[in-house]
Amino acid sequence: MFKSSHTNPDSAFVKIFVNFVLNVRLQNGPVDPGSPFNLPGHGLPLTRHTSVFGPHTPYLHGVYGGWNAPTLMNREVCMLKFVEDTTNESEWWLKVREPENVLQWKRQVLELPWAEYWPHADFTEAMADACLAELAKKANLFEETGMVPVMDYAAYVIKSDTLLTQTLKDELKVAVEPLESFQRSQKDWQPDTDGKVLNVVDPSLYPLLYGTSKILPDQHVPLDGCIDYCGMGEVIPQPPKPILDRHIVNHVRDKGFFKRDIQAPSPRNPRAMMAMEVSQIQVIVKMVNIHLTPEKPIYEGSPWQIEGQAIERICATALFYYDCDNIADTPISFRTQGDREDLAHKSHYIVGDWLSIEKVFAMKIRETRLQEIGSVLTREGRAIFYPNVYQNRLGPFELADKTRPGHCKMLALFLVDPANPIISTANIPPQRQDWWSEKFEDLSLVRTLPPELWHQINENVDFPISKETAKKNRAEMTSERAIEPYFEVLDVVKSQEPVP
Repeated sequence: MFKSSHTNPDSAFVKIFVNFVLNVRLQNGPVDPGSPFNLPGHGLPLTRHTSVFGPHTPYLHGVYGGWNAPTLMNREVCMLKFVEDTTNESEWWLKVREPENVLQWKRQVLELPWAEYWPHADFTEAMADACLAELAKKANLFEETGMVPVMDYAAYVIKSDTLLTQTLKDELKVAVEPLESFQRSQKDWQPDTDGKVLNVVDPSLYPLLYGTSKILPDQHVPLDGCIDYCGMGEVIPQPPKPILDRHIVNHVRDKGFFKRDIQAPSPRNPRAMMAMEVSQIQVIVKMVNIHLTPEKPIYEGSPWQIEGQAIERICATALFYYDCDNIADTPISFRTQGDREDLAHKSHYIVGDWLSIEKVFAMKIRETRLQEIGSVLTREGRAIFYPNVYQNRLGPFELADKTRPGHCKMLALFLVDPANPIISTANIPPQRQDWWSEKFEDLSLVRTLPPELWHQINENVDFPISKETAKKNRAEMTSERAIEPYFEVLDVVKSQEPVP
């Protein structure tokens, strides 16, 4: 009998995560404003990593950091798709309790051409029974929380069609309209999208630049009046590169450290992590609009990407599709690092017989260690949450009615690992040169200068950051975050990071 590796949706982790999402409040700022300002990149090494779950916990990052998920079998990938497709049906949580509907689902799933979905795949009655039993448990969780976990085997994707109420969507549309109008007037279209992707709020446009950005370590930059702080503070230096010899000398001098009695660590409780003060939560905000027209009716999709770099400590993403019009539903696909190397040691096969392995395991063994998991459907009113160990790619979509325009508007919240807070806008003043210029134009001294001289000053200052420089920096960051078809390991230390 086929044994699924799915995690029980009634597990404590799912309930803790769901409770965390339902109750979290978002507030950027230092973890302890009264303590010395020590964060990675200022007072602490940039690569500093703390884990409440133990010293061997990997980075929650989709490229580097030690994460390896178990390799899925072809049949397991098909089971994930069946669960995802079924939970997109209307009132599925009620239908799963009706024997007639269950029998119909079972009959339909056994008749599907699964080999067309995934090479060498099939679907058995035992697989169908396991999925239907899992769906019954997910129905209980959905009725309790309004959320349902999918793509769940080593981690989870969680989706909800109830968090975004109509009232909330309407209020968000009204609040965002001034931003959208301004960005449309600026024509700040994302590069290489043929004028289809509009950046409404872009954290990559004016990021933290080591060696350039300024910080106020002993002050909190308030939202009201933040322009008054523009240009203030000390420059954050470039992080020093570690010198191996220095570390060796330090270890030689640490005889007392190595001779000390080692005490057993106290037991770690994952629930304690979730119960942390919500004021410690940091998020990076992004808002993107995709606009299609009868002249440009198709969005080609995004490349495979990860959310942020290692120094940004992003551990999870929340996507909210709050406004979609005349757009066909589209999937967002996920993949993650697989344990191909461990699998090779555990499997008994003839060297070079790759076909036998690929008939069982859902991995292209000769190409990449990345494990494609499947995709989750996106549509208006849906919220999707996923961990940053999952790489993602938004699929292509087009206008439903080719005679009129359409759009898809998304709000993304990137959660910074609460155990590893980063430098944020709580201590980084605004960096936009146009804001700085507008502020100083009101000064009496500036008003006495000839316009040509004031224009020359604006053109030659190194800081704040000009719009042209900001766009150049954004292009570099975007290229760094895109994942090539064949797996690449990126440098851990980069020179830029967005500020939440």
